Parts: sequence; C-alpha cells; structure tokens
Amino acid sequence: MLVRFQTASGYHADYLESVATRLLQLMEASGRIPGAFSPQDAAQHLAVLQRELANAAGEDDPASDVGDDAISLQTRAGPLITLFARAIDEEEFVMWDFKH
Repeated sequence: MLVRFQTASGYHADYLESVATRLLQLMEASGRIPGAFSPQDAAQHLAVLQRELANAAGEDDPASDVGDDAISLQTRAGPLITLFARAIDEEEFVMWDFKH
C-alpha cells in the first residue's frame, strides 16, 4: 500500500507503507497510519529524522522491500524532508494516510 504525506497547501510525497513506517519511526513517531504533526512539532521531528539518517548513512537499509538496493533510505527521504521544510515555512500540519 502507498502512504501519502501531505500539507494543506498541496505538497505531498508518496511512499510504500514499509518505507513510510520506517521514516516515521526514525522521526520518533509511533509509525501508525494515519497521523499528523502540528506545525510546532514538525521542526523537531524533521531534525530527528535528519540526525538519524546521518547516523545511518552507509548502513544497509532493511526497510526496503522493493528489492532495489541502489536507492538508500537517505535518498528516499529527500521528498519528505522537502515537504517538512515547506510545512515549517508555511506553518502547516504534516498529515499522512493511506493513499486511496
């Protein structure tokens, strides 16, 4: 299943459920879908995600279930990091749910 992260102004990033859950766990979120971060919490969770990705750089990525080892979790997280940065700048919630 696909999980869509989005903001009210229309920014979005889609991930396979396994990757989305892993990214949420790295952000110290529950990993549950659906969910949301307030504008005040988004900056903190983004900082945690970036720190954890930097710490994990170079390690094997067990979150990938697509069989493509050429795409690192750091690369996969790029659109989500951009989405968070925009949400923080525009003081918007970051929400996620299964894409229908």
